[in-house]
Amino acid sequence: SGICQTKECLDLAQRMQASINTTVDPCDDFYAHSCDGWIGNTTLPDDQSSWTRFKELHKTNMGMLNDILAREVEPELSTEPGEAEVDKANLEQLRSMYSACMDTDTIDALGGTPIHPLFTLVRSYFSPGMDRVPSANLSSLMGRLLARGITTLLSVQVNPDIHSPKDNLIRMGQAGISFTSTGAYHTKSVSLHYPTHIRQVLSLVLEKGIRRKFGTEDLTRIAQSIWEFESKLAAIFSSSSWIADPVKSYNMYSLGNISTLITAMDVSQVLSSMIALGNDTRIQLSSPAYMQGLHRLLTGTSAETVQWYFLWKVAIFAAPHLSSDISSLYQDIQGLVTGITGLVDPSQRWEMCVDYVEQAAGFSLGRYFVQATFTESTKEMALSIVRGIKDEFEDRAKVLPWLDDTTREALLTKSRAIEVKVGYPVDPDVKSPSSLAGWYDGARATNKDHVGNMLSFESLKTCKTLGKIGQPVHQGRWNDFPSTVNAYYSRHHNEIVFPSGILQAPFFSDLLPDYINYGSMGMFVGHELSHAFDVQGRKYDAEGALKDWWTPQTATTFSNKTQCFVDQLKQQQSFLFPPWVGNLTEKTGSPFDPTLMMSEVLADNSGLRQAERAWGHRLGKAEPGRNVMLPDAVAGATPKKLFYYAYAQDFCQQIRPDKLSSNLQTDPHPPMRLRVLGALQNSGGFSAAFQCPLGSPMNPKDKCQLW
Repeated sequence: SGICQTKECLDLAQRMQASINTTVDPCDDFYAHSCDGWIGNTTLPDDQSSWTRFKELHKTNMGMLNDILAREVEPELSTEPGEAEVDKANLEQLRSMYSACMDTDTIDALGGTPIHPLFTLVRSYFSPGMDRVPSANLSSLMGRLLARGITTLLSVQVNPDIHSPKDNLIRMGQAGISFTSTGAYHTKSVSLHYPTHIRQVLSLVLEKGIRRKFGTEDLTRIAQSIWEFESKLAAIFSSSSWIADPVKSYNMYSLGNISTLITAMDVSQVLSSMIALGNDTRIQLSSPAYMQGLHRLLTGTSAETVQWYFLWKVAIFAAPHLSSDISSLYQDIQGLVTGITGLVDPSQRWEMCVDYVEQAAGFSLGRYFVQATFTESTKEMALSIVRGIKDEFEDRAKVLPWLDDTTREALLTKSRAIEVKVGYPVDPDVKSPSSLAGWYDGARATNKDHVGNMLSFESLKTCKTLGKIGQPVHQGRWNDFPSTVNAYYSRHHNEIVFPSGILQAPFFSDLLPDYINYGSMGMFVGHELSHAFDVQGRKYDAEGALKDWWTPQTATTFSNKTQCFVDQLKQQQSFLFPPWVGNLTEKTGSPFDPTLMMSEVLADNSGLRQAERAWGHRLGKAEPGRNVMLPDAVAGATPKKLFYYAYAQDFCQQIRPDKLSSNLQTDPHPPMRLRVLGALQNSGGFSAAFQCPLGSPMNPKDKCQLW
């Protein structure tokens, strides 16, 4: 009993009420019922392809950091001996990066000239009359660009070896196209407009950068050759399902033996400009077929076209950071698949600049975010929710009838071994200015050289990546920054991570009732925990090694149960495509494949189920006041109903049709609408709370269950 009167409760109650469409029966379409009000009252920003509650929180987090970077708020600096001056220097470096990014007068005056030295570097590897690019030239150029953070024809990562997860392994893969999906090259919008945009960008960069004049006819021919080369490059890419498959993409070669696949490029020389490696160094190739295809493509392409392709990769890499006429064209290129076009509102440039600083130096910036938003009591409450949901998952696994004893014991061993990380990392130690200064040692920033700052920090990232070669895997490192609105499970480390950025209202707060915290953050916890046992995660053991610990019979049962979710997702397509989407195949170049989304579908369903159970168990033993009602609660609402409202409204979304179509080919997450409908249709607790008749759209007779 009682009413929650905290600011967090008052704000959430107002938002929750405004989001609900009472004219839609919750048993007919709970997404529309929960989100239509929010969708109707929310304007999709011009510079965004979609907008969600997650992006709202991200903007709030960025706004807080903007106040610090723009010197409107002064954070409390360390007073510890030897740390105070370091803390001040770290903060000034961040502010210099931000200031240079915000200085659009200087950026516009420079035009494309900041990448003039990179263009000169590219051109130095080519000579007049060159027919084909010598392997030595190509390889050295690729390495020197990669050292500056510019990836061209080959991606280079250093990750734990899936068969020996305590050891780092170099992984090389396909790269070099300008869109996230190869299907984009088959769409009308890209084929019609992309060559034009290439010509327009090059026209600006060439005029202000290289200072060499080309006629429109020449640039049109050059742009067409770049487009054709990229299209051919996309055609030799292996499918995303192949790359995501840990077995198919695990192809071991020694550095010296890669030449059996490709001689047009020398991989050892690509790396040698950054690190010395022996020919016996083990390399994982995600796609040997790509390397063979790349050899055919390069040997069949003129040196002139390859040169222009590399110049284009430099230009497109730097374009978002150049003058507004160039950066707006970059936005137009991305808009060919996202639906966003035109200039970014100058008044919103701060968002881009804060994002840029976060991506470049997010651990250092995260220190001030944690300081302002995250307390030890908040951390302990979050950990208690994680522990409760892990306990529920394990208790459920102990009695699931479809698990045999051998698989059950291995599953419990893995679950108990999962490491939980909440709030912020300790390596680098976000609470230690000296630790952060050491982490970013080698990068520099001034308040007048935005592109130079960007390249400096990109170079440091590459250095850190390659520095892991030959070193044991460090278990303390995080993939996300403290201010990031995200959570993740790592198969290789067998850990779940919840940055402080997502542990904020409306998703979580120690000042919100338990039913909100469990319906939102609790579901996220269950979701990430379930990834350890999804379609791909279940193939890894407690140590993070790829190992089959399932008995054949139980593995078959898992596959059969998964098929239920595949069939259900296919049936839900009628909920997804209103007439304005048009022909999906025409827009994306390929049909919608539900199997690509199965890991996320299973995690959503399991996450909601574990959160339901954990909150239900806590309900009877929670301290007084943890489940008080929101003020002016929705008519007829109960804590149980508000639990499901909290879950559904986390996924309210506005999205452009082009972006929706693109996501269906590249995003392993189902569209937000289906994430809500699918999990709730399988929830008996939801149907009981809203008294949905059996056979109604939200309470189908046939339900899918796994965990």
